[in-house]
Amino acid sequence: MALLILTKEKVKPENIIESIIRLSSDNGFTININKKDELSLSKYQDIYLSKDYKKDNQECEDYFYLGLETNQMELEENGQKYYRLGVTDQAEYDHLMYDFSLAYLKFNPNHVISLYGESFFTLEDLEKIEAEGGYYKDWCYGVYRDDKD
Repeated sequence: MALLILTKEKVKPENIIESIIRLSSDNGFTININKKDELSLSKYQDIYLSKDYKKDNQECEDYFYLGLETNQMELEENGQKYYRLGVTDQAEYDHLMYDFSLAYLKFNPNHVISLYGESFFTLEDLEKIEAEGGYYKDWCYGVYRDDKD
């Protein structure tokens, strides 16, 4: 699964890191920032995020690496211009992606989360999912509960 963090205006990488540190503390994520990279010298600042979940009555740790971009790439989707703030293409855990996306957008309500570059979610979209019971398996494909068989 590929997750992108997008915004309509450039943001200081330090501000993104600060919000991710805060949301991690508030939402039970473990965070590890690769401190040997100088943010101003590297293209990406790698952040490791994980969270424990119970699956089949066993504790499991879901995780992903998020590359925060210091040189924010400009993208266009349906005539709308965005800047890509962060990207991961190795995230295999849709529940973790949901929890992170919701928490991130609560801290940054003007940003957008995109999955696969095809599904775009705002805070309003994820709050709608939350109001209908929260995380479910196909959320990341833009399939709402009432669209399913």
